[in-house]
Amino acid sequence: MSEKEGLLTGFARHDALLKNNKNDTKQIFIMPTWRKYIVGDVIFGKGIREHNEDFLLTEYFIQWNAFLRNKEFEQLVKTYSYKVIFCPHFLIRDYVKYYNLPDYIQVYSREDGETLQKVLQNTSLLITDYSTISCELAVAQKPTIYFQFDEQDNLNGRHHKRAQGVSYHTHGFGPVAYTTDELIKQIKYYFISAKVDRKFYLNIKNSFYRSKNSCMDIYNAILDTSSDHVSTIDLKKLIEKARSAQNKQLYLIAYFKWQYIIENYSQNEKDIFNYIYCARKSNRDLEIINFFEKNYHLIISKKNMLELLKSGIKTNNKQFIVSILLKMDSNVSLEKMMLKLKLQYFIEDCSYLITRQILINELGVSECYIDYQIQMFNVSLIKYMCFGDEGIWEHFRNFEEL
Repeated sequence: MSEKEGLLTGFARHDALLKNNKNDTKQIFIMPTWRKYIVGDVIFGKGIREHNEDFLLTEYFIQWNAFLRNKEFEQLVKTYSYKVIFCPHFLIRDYVKYYNLPDYIQVYSREDGETLQKVLQNTSLLITDYSTISCELAVAQKPTIYFQFDEQDNLNGRHHKRAQGVSYHTHGFGPVAYTTDELIKQIKYYFISAKVDRKFYLNIKNSFYRSKNSCMDIYNAILDTSSDHVSTIDLKKLIEKARSAQNKQLYLIAYFKWQYIIENYSQNEKDIFNYIYCARKSNRDLEIINFFEKNYHLIISKKNMLELLKSGIKTNNKQFIVSILLKMDSNVSLEKMMLKLKLQYFIEDCSYLITRQILINELGVSECYIDYQIQMFNVSLIKYMCFGDEGIWEHFRNFEEL
């Protein structure tokens, strides 16, 4: 695969994982996956599973319960001052009460307020069976011990199949144990040496890309204008793709496409309108305001100025609304002065009083009518801010003609 098909950026979520990762902790995180044959069948139409009355007879429960209640494991943990957190798979949570866990083992729950990522940051050793959570720990350069008491039964297809050519013994991030005694032995070895065998260490070191800046790398990759293969794309095809995404209401995707077009190819009125429109629909109002503040030289039609004005009101960006007011020509007319009055009222501009006097003295508008218009505008503002009522834009329906 070339850079035309894919770019190496890393996962966005790993930025925070690596930024706050700790290597001086003593915490064991136990997180086994589930088995589809030990939980009840899905109840049709309810999205939940039946309770398996025979769960206590499953090898899964017997093996994990034996380990979690193992006295030697408890003694090791206390001797070496380790904290132990048990995180059952969400499909196994209903059966946790059967484990009768000792007090020193904490059961993880998101409802307690601690994120899973924070737990991983503070973890020094993972114990699992087949869970891919081991990859997250490997990104943080921490080892795993795999407890695979049902390796043949499980990986030969009863729950999921082993990927061709992949072996935990060869490609894993730590040793594999098949019995509780073997698992305790491997834990003890880790406690004493604080490391795993070199082959597992190399797997941990070399299997993943780590940059601590993946969010920005991904963002820049999307917007990158320096790649040769991007610069050769036909503008017509770019516009077709942007319109297609917009028509499918994939506004965020369309926004990025229109942004690339505006920044590099076209600055005609229709394309700028689509850019602003998709920005508003994908809640990118601040980004679109910042873009036009930096590119003040762009010629903006009144239709597009109205769309920008909507973003200014939505984000309560009074300074930006002032800049739009300054772009309005100075000809005095009833519609224009009334619109300026409403905007000045919204941004609490002292020029509101001057505009009000122009309406009264030069255009002959009664104070009662002005107060009524402001009151109606204020009601529309409240409805928009509280409930997203789009009726507020009726106050600007003649904007393009001014």
